[in-house]
Amino acid sequence: MKLKNLKMSCAFVLVGAGAAYADLPQGMSQTDVNTFTSAMIEAGCVVSTDEQGAAVEASTGFHENKLTEIVDYLTEMGQIVPLETGDGIKLVNEACN
Repeated sequence: MKLKNLKMSCAFVLVGAGAAYADLPQGMSQTDVNTFTSAMIEAGCVVSTDEQGAAVEASTGFHENKLTEIVDYLTEMGQIVPLETGDGIKLVNEACN
């Protein structure tokens, strides 16, 4: 899974993001989001290489579709942003400034 390639998805979701809160999508639990968030923190809050993406994927054990759904959700919530360089994503929360 190439999480860094989700930047286009992030950009599209950011354009449409306006809600301060969104219900979890069907089939996604808060535990899933927490697992992904922890994996991103372990990866240094940034995924810009295939190796970093693979580490997040391995840490979560999630398949590509689930990872994409979580990234899209967190982007909508303002907790994932594309890197300014355009080559990855960054988790933005209290643990990752």
